[in-house]
Amino acid sequence: MTLIIVFLSSVLPCDVYAQTLHNQTLDAITKHAKVAVGNSQINVGGGPQSIVVYKHADSPALLYVANYFSNSVSVVTTSDNTILKEIPVGDSPKSLAIDYNPHTGDRIYVVNSGKDSNSVSVITPSNNTILKEIPVMTDPEDLAVDPDIHTIYVANSGDNSVSVINGMTLKVIKNITVGDKPEDLAVDPDTHTIYVANSGSNSVSVMNETSLNVTRTITVGASPVHLAVDTNRRAIYVANFDSGGISVIDGVSNYVVTGAAFDINPPNSGLIKCNKNQTTPINQYLYLRSGTTCTADPNKGFEFSGWVENLSHNSTSTLSTTNSTDSASSSILDFFGIKPNDTATTFNPTKFGSFTANFKAVPPPIPPEYLLAIFGLTVSIIIPSIFRWINGWRQRRNLDKCIKKIYSEKSKTLGQQDAEKEVRYSSKDDAEKEVRYLYIKGKISESHLEKLNEMIAAKFKV
Repeated sequence: MTLIIVFLSSVLPCDVYAQTLHNQTLDAITKHAKVAVGNSQINVGGGPQSIVVYKHADSPALLYVANYFSNSVSVVTTSDNTILKEIPVGDSPKSLAIDYNPHTGDRIYVVNSGKDSNSVSVITPSNNTILKEIPVMTDPEDLAVDPDIHTIYVANSGDNSVSVINGMTLKVIKNITVGDKPEDLAVDPDTHTIYVANSGSNSVSVMNETSLNVTRTITVGASPVHLAVDTNRRAIYVANFDSGGISVIDGVSNYVVTGAAFDINPPNSGLIKCNKNQTTPINQYLYLRSGTTCTADPNKGFEFSGWVENLSHNSTSTLSTTNSTDSASSSILDFFGIKPNDTATTFNPTKFGSFTANFKAVPPPIPPEYLLAIFGLTVSIIIPSIFRWINGWRQRRNLDKCIKKIYSEKSKTLGQQDAEKEVRYSSKDDAEKEVRYLYIKGKISESHLEKLNEMIAAKFKV
């Protein structure tokens, strides 16, 4: 098997190319570097599976290539693309990582995934020899190094674990159970957080170097197989093989997020609120936790119109439109500062993109002359009607009391305060005097007076 390179001769004239290679002939360079003439490749071992570039001080960079079928690591000098050495390692080497360690010297770690090995080979790049073979768990797939604390993490897909190796002692200090079939892992060196892609359980396990335990399991797409960490944006990218997409994890909250930028149209016509009613910045790319609900909130004088997704070439795609069609009612509600309950104002970003909340101006509020007319109508008709109703209710109540006293059988001799209010009239004169008094004070109407007088006359008839 071979390692592909691109020659300078494809872009430089022959004389410049020859001078660049210290006046060596192309034929000599090709023979010395084991380059296959005709296909521009460097011959290495069988089935090159992984490659890293090692750079130390001012020395030329070296390539370390894990050869899966030939159970070796090829060391290539980049200055002249020659094979410096073939280093025998364990069975089926699959992944490589470098630890630049000033305390013990730099080391190259090699995952040997074959069933006859299940190990990590440690190479000393100063002399390109095997320093140690470290046994790990079943079917190791990948490894990653935390460069600050010199700790190596190995994903073992056979028994769903991660082996933790101390880079100072070269000993396994713990085996941590993770999700099903861990395929890949990555380290955030700033937070010393480890992310493990579990292809069998569609998840990412999160660990930290302090507890060396799984602190969170994050559901991602189908069959996650690779991870990458962006330390500047504090984002972790997960390649999902079967679902054909990339999941993005926010490294601060360790939740799957959606990337979105929001805009308002027209400007200053409203606000967008996400994450428990926090006002969201406009025209700024944000990460939002999966399931976040965003709401378009119109400013006074505007009402919500609809959500759109901004596509390429200045085109848009409508996501939702308002349910409100009554401009008159919108105008009245806006006048009194009341916002209608419109479910279309809410939006759940489920994909990456740019989105705009559209608003429109509500019709002008009620003209002042109309307000004056409404006020006059209220004062002249509505308020007097209310007072008349209240007075009528009071008069009817007094009428009922008088009728009860006319026909009551209770005696004055009861002496109880509550009973005294309900005793019968002692004589016709007493009754007529009281109802006349109530009429004069407006506490009963004229019709009530006539009715009560008839009842008194009938009750006290001699």
